[in-house]
Amino acid sequence: KPNNITLTHISRPRIAVMLLLLWFGMSTAVSAVHPTAASIDSILQCIDEAISASDQYVQKKKERIAYLKSRAEQAETLSAKYELTYQLYAEYLPFVNDSAIYYLERCSDIALQMGDDSKAGGCLSLTALCCSNAGMYVESEAILKTINPEKLHGIDLGLYYYASGHISGELAYYGKFENMRRQYAETSANYFLLAQKYLPVGHKYYNQCREMLAQGRKDYRQALAINNEWLHNVKPGSPEYALISFYRYLDYKALGDSIQMMYSLGESVLADIRNARNGPRFDVGDGKPADGKRRRRSFLPLHLLHF
Repeated sequence: KPNNITLTHISRPRIAVMLLLLWFGMSTAVSAVHPTAASIDSILQCIDEAISASDQYVQKKKERIAYLKSRAEQAETLSAKYELTYQLYAEYLPFVNDSAIYYLERCSDIALQMGDDSKAGGCLSLTALCCSNAGMYVESEAILKTINPEKLHGIDLGLYYYASGHISGELAYYGKFENMRRQYAETSANYFLLAQKYLPVGHKYYNQCREMLAQGRKDYRQALAINNEWLHNVKPGSPEYALISFYRYLDYKALGDSIQMMYSLGESVLADIRNARNGPRFDVGDGKPADGKRRRRSFLPLHLLHF
């Protein structure tokens, strides 16, 4: 069981890559005398300041998690304990480490105690998603095989299809044989189409499915239109905003707009740092895999293949 959060290091190589990309974008902007060059310069300055203040962001995260743990321990009903435990998972989710998985497993156990097989299956689906995000593909597939989709309904069934689509997409991206990659990519797209039928409209994964499917069709203007709609309903600077901005970066990159591309990447990096997010920069958390090695966290929508 995780006990606390520690900031072990800032991943400077990853930051360096991001900043080099941003500097490249800024130099392009300057040569083209693009009106948003100053905006990119401002983003760079904000990223530098955010890195310097990273300890403050992590401290706020520690306090929030300690508060939720205290409330969860004092919860008098299973439903209250479930909600608070799920919030703990959500706090750890950006780190995509054993801590997030631990609380999802607790949520699944509590749901079973409540007699809610659907909710338990939804939590297991999210556990599988955490594993595939971290490159733990064998574990992800094994977890999904334990779930009976016939016992799921609504959002829980949508989460199952989304997690299944994600692992298929990861295998498509990292596969060595083209025929298998094509098959996995097709399977991934089909699962995402199914997920859209059950996920609530406006849900994070619902929007991801829509945008990724548009990107998979190489319809980047439609993908950007979906991104605009998604962005309009999200709080600026939130973890979801960071995700949207990264997809926005991919859309603009495909459309050849280097200035908007780099600005969106900068917005994503900045929001990630301010949310003490582990993905690009921080190693925050308590649990370590059994082999002691750090797991890779996917940063790209890896299931997008254009054959």
